Amino acid sequence: MPRTPAAVSRSETVRPRVSASERVVRELPNGVMECEVFRSDYAWDSLFALASRFNPKRGFIFVSKVLGKHWPVEPRVMARTHAELAERLTGLRLEKPVVLIAMAETAVGLGRGVFDSYADSVGPDGLLFLQTTRYNVGLQPLLTSDEPHCHAREHAVFMDMKNPEKTRILRDAKSLVLVDDELTTGRTLRGLAGEFGKFGAVGRVACAALASFLTPAARAGLGRGLAARVSLVSLLEGTFTFRKTADMPDPAFRSSGSWAPMAGIVARERGRLGLLPGEDLPDLAGAVAGLALEPGEPVRVIGTGEFLHEPFLLARELERGGREVVFQSTTRTPVAVGAGIGSAWRFRDNYGEGLDNFLYNAPASFPGRTVVCRETAFSPDGFDVAGSLGASEILLWSAAFARSRTWTEPSSRRFPSAGRSRSTGSCQRPRAATGAIWATWRRGKSSFSGCSRPPARWCPSPPETWKASLGLSFPSLTEPSWTSAG
Repeated sequence: MPRTPAAVSRSETVRPRVSASERVVRELPNGVMECEVFRSDYAWDSLFALASRFNPKRGFIFVSKVLGKHWPVEPRVMARTHAELAERLTGLRLEKPVVLIAMAETAVGLGRGVFDSYADSVGPDGLLFLQTTRYNVGLQPLLTSDEPHCHAREHAVFMDMKNPEKTRILRDAKSLVLVDDELTTGRTLRGLAGEFGKFGAVGRVACAALASFLTPAARAGLGRGLAARVSLVSLLEGTFTFRKTADMPDPAFRSSGSWAPMAGIVARERGRLGLLPGEDLPDLAGAVAGLALEPGEPVRVIGTGEFLHEPFLLARELERGGREVVFQSTTRTPVAVGAGIGSAWRFRDNYGEGLDNFLYNAPASFPGRTVVCRETAFSPDGFDVAGSLGASEILLWSAAFARSRTWTEPSSRRFPSAGRSRSTGSCQRPRAATGAIWATWRRGKSSFSGCSRPPARWCPSPPETWKASLGLSFPSLTEPSWTSAG
């Protein structure tokens, strides 16, 4: 009979291979943040910066330098991060079938990367990836989740219940893994784990994050109400105290959607309906060939919102080809410029909800090619991140998604107004002025047309030169920062 733990014991927490304590104090525009690091594989500045955000519920944000969101990062560093967390999960010896759920928006890419690395370690059989999403794909939610401190609280988990293998893993799951970028209270993950129990009692629940800032009481409460053994894995463990000194102004950002059905807009065949290992991958070779890059030209790849993992795979493919590559993605989170945020771009989202989206620490001038990747087949008015950065733009669909629909170019670029039906049978060619690359997959084969290149701005230079021009640090996670204390 499964036991109900009163706390997550120290023996159930996978500890880093090396340990060190570190005290971090940072002055932010609206307060002072003090962090006490108890254990970590890497120095604080290799993993995080700090910033203020426009949110009365939580006025600060941990700006990850390895996540690929608010800070540009080299793909190999992201891959190393995924492998590190997967290694810790492997050490837990979780019983299969295992269901892994990644938390939107920030941790969707992290969860997918950890899932892939974990599958490589333990084998692909009996593994299922799910994610929370802030988009309504037009189906009955499998699970719902609430994130009280977030600007967009509502999350849902969907799944293709017609797929027998996915349904079997969900029904017979022995272990549940929940992935987030950081843990501060644990309430969201505990609530999601409790709701997952309606599919059957799992024997193990593992929470995986880049950093755990749980207090002893919060750590003890992770397993409250769960008939499962709860474990915690992270790259860094500590606590924090935020002392507010000023109120942030209300910039009237719109960051929460209407939850209207978006089945014809969001690519449902991706993780939003559940994935098995190796399922539903884009044609990376075709995408790389279609970019027609100059030899040695550095590349900045930008994902959009929850659409993060496929663009990361493209960035990783380019990097493996010998190029210098940095990766990051847009976000809904409104963050103030200052401290760990050097610059901010604001624009409308590319999903047609009229929400404000942002891109941080992305200078307009980049000595190479900037590629914006998206899953939506249109660019509504206001989504001009590619034009602002002089970027190429690419629709990075999977072969499975392309096979399910036939996409044609419409005669007009006009985006449907609110309340009008949005056709799922047409796409819009991005404006040539943005140097856009129109990419689509038909019958599993890639075809590219209408290519136009942005103005030539690139000239060969050592990697350290163009990285320094961005004004940001690029951490290396190839070796831990400290030696073992024994």
